[in-house]
Amino acid sequence: MEKYVKLLKDHNLKSTAQRLKLLTIIDSYGHIDIEVLYSEIKKIYPSVSLATLYKNINNMLECGLLKELKL
Repeated sequence: MEKYVKLLKDHNLKSTAQRLKLLTIIDSYGHIDIEVLYSEIKKIYPSVSLATLYKNINNMLECGLLKELKL
């Protein structure tokens, strides 16, 4: 978990519980589509919205923490 905290800090993002869990899930799957990611995050945070997920993903994409693959 500490490596994710450092990654977020290195990319000037706050280290929130949801962001840490997102990174954990993405790391465990490797390549994951947004529907699967949303399904997995809802298991831990049932009240999280799809809009919040997209907002966090877009923030991580903008700062270069994640890369999007279009298939």
